[in-house]
Amino acid sequence: EEEDEEEDSSVEKGSKKKGKGRGSGEPRMKMRRIFRITHGRERQRVKDPDGVLIRYKKILSTYQRVRSMSRAFQIHGVDRNTMASTSPIAELLLVAPEKVTDVGEFEASKEKLLDYARRCYKTMDEETHAKVQNLKKTHKLLPISYRFRN
Repeated sequence: EEEDEEEDSSVEKGSKKKGKGRGSGEPRMKMRRIFRITHGRERQRVKDPDGVLIRYKKILSTYQRVRSMSRAFQIHGVDRNTMASTSPIAELLLVAPEKVTDVGEFEASKEKLLDYARRCYKTMDEETHAKVQNLKKTHKLLPISYRFRN
């Protein structure tokens, strides 16, 4: 009977060691931490320019706190390419709201948000573009490059 008890205790010790090994393994913890942040959050689809602006502001405030764009995107569950393609909308609304009338209204039934973002990008003149780049350097805007070219 004593041998059985010893075997049981050795099994317990072994299982405790495994638990400790897993808990202290850095890559394992890192993955679990990321999972916990994104777990439980539902992804909300952005359907209009106002939604793009709200999402941009949230990610911008997170970026200013964590100082990493990829980390900020990860926290909010947004893909980098999504932000790159819709950022001209938010930047135009923040830097030059008077130019939004030149772009025109966004009609969800007729066009995609990406097409509207392309129109916003084309509406930006040199002065607005320079202002945006300056704000990006001072971390007042996300320093993300556009997916569009003229």
